[in-house]
Amino acid sequence: MTTSDEVTTPLQVTTPSSISTCSTPCHLYATCVTGQSGYTCVCSSGYQGNGVTCTLAAQQVSLEMTMNIPYTSDLADSTSQAFRTLAQSVSTEIFVYLSSSSSGLLSVTVSSFRPGSVVATVNANFQQNASVSSSGVVNSLKQAVANDTENPLGLNTSSISL
Repeated sequence: MTTSDEVTTPLQVTTPSSISTCSTPCHLYATCVTGQSGYTCVCSSGYQGNGVTCTLAAQQVSLEMTMNIPYTSDLADSTSQAFRTLAQSVSTEIFVYLSSSSSGLLSVTVSSFRPGSVVATVNANFQQNASVSSSGVVNSLKQAVANDTENPLGLNTSSISL
C-alpha cells in the first residue's frame, strides 16, 4: 500500500472589477482614456472630433514650453498616470490661455514631456477657417501667461516657442 502526502491548492482566478474599455469603439486615431465619469474616446493629437469620429485638424500649431516643475522619468511614458495627469493640466491651462485670444481653437493636446525642468511639446488645433498664425499663437500665449498672477504650471514665458 502506498500513501501520498499531496497537498492540493485551489486555483485562484482574479478578474478585474471594472473593464477599462469605452462603451463605443474608438476611432482609429483615438484612444480610450479614463476620466472622472468613466471611460471615453479622445482623438489623438492633430485630430478633432468626439473620439468615435476623428478628422485631421485643419490647422495645427506645435509649441514648446518649459515649466518650473521637477521632471520624473515616468513623464516619458504617455501611458503613465503621471503623464496623463500633467498632460490634462497642461492641455486645460493652455486651452484657457489661448481661447481667450484665439478664435477657432478646437483643442490642445500634449504630445511629449522631456527633461529640462519639464519641457512640454503641445499642439494647438484650430478650425480650418480660423485666422491664426504660428507667431500670433506664441505671442498670445506669452501674453496670457504673463497676465496670470497664479501661473499654476510655472510656465516660463521666455521658453514658449515654435
